[in-house]
Amino acid sequence: MMIENVPFLAALASSIMAQIGTDDPAEAFATILVAQSLATLLVGTAFMLLGLFQLGHVVHFIPKPLLIGAVAGIGIFLLTSGLQVAAGVQWKLNWATIQQYFTMPCVPLTVASVALAALLRVLAQFVSSPLLAPLFFIAIPAVFFPVLLISGVGL
Repeated sequence: MMIENVPFLAALASSIMAQIGTDDPAEAFATILVAQSLATLLVGTAFMLLGLFQLGHVVHFIPKPLLIGAVAGIGIFLLTSGLQVAAGVQWKLNWATIQQYFTMPCVPLTVASVALAALLRVLAQFVSSPLLAPLFFIAIPAVFFPVLLISGVGL
């Protein structure tokens, strides 16, 4: 699903913003788009070449503990980055940060993100179309912004 890509792309965007700064938003936005496009092309090309040369079996030569550690590391990265993106709180492994996730501004954001992820997971059980995820992500802002407009809540 596409949901796993969001933390990686957010980390890439955050890294670029840290280097460029916020003085010129147009430059930062263009740089982020180019970087994310290049990252997508590189990963797509790598997977296409792996499939073209039928190199999927090469993974069997990598020791199992190394694979388990890599998958666990990716899982931790996805969890911490997902929380960071959902709540807007920089992740640090300390009690103050964990408490911050349970404050009022963070709870609705995190609950909404988890609810959308759960909804997508449930829909995927019943809808087998490859267009489900892209249409789901398009529908989120299509529903979100009219709800904001109707409710009178500003951004």
